[in-house]
Amino acid sequence: MTLPSFSTLLRLALLAVIGGGVGLALLLAAGAGSPTPTGTAVPLTSISIVPIALPPPPFTLSMEGVWRGERFGWWGVDLDTISVLISEDGFVRIPPFHPDSAAFPHLHRASVANTITIQLDAVGIAIIRLNHEIVWRGDIPLPKRVQIIGAEGVSGLAGTLWQ
Repeated sequence: MTLPSFSTLLRLALLAVIGGGVGLALLLAAGAGSPTPTGTAVPLTSISIVPIALPPPPFTLSMEGVWRGERFGWWGVDLDTISVLISEDGFVRIPPFHPDSAAFPHLHRASVANTITIQLDAVGIAIIRLNHEIVWRGDIPLPKRVQIIGAEGVSGLAGTLWQ
């Protein structure tokens, strides 16, 4: 029995690495890297500029909206302890923890929905995602209310609370 040549082994290794990379990319594209919220989903039909009460954590809050085409406007979610604001030109602000604007390449422009997700555990550790990409994580004081900021520049607002 003869052993395969070095070049044959190298080709097989290269094919294995490429196949593994393609398989991993397909798994991530199918959502394997994005955790799904657990618990009971409650649609937020009355969410607007008027604050509504939040349950005690843990919970996950998800808001989705589409720009109406207004340039350089901001919209976002305001909990009484932290806000998440996104702009149509691709910037994000998270006051008071990150008050300056920062470019975030995963934000969509006009006519495509953007999703803001805030996951909060029982001790106040928050994970904030924009379009399923983590943009910030840290400790926050436990919030008691939520409202939408800048809703006039967004259409198709929809929200869900998992608790």
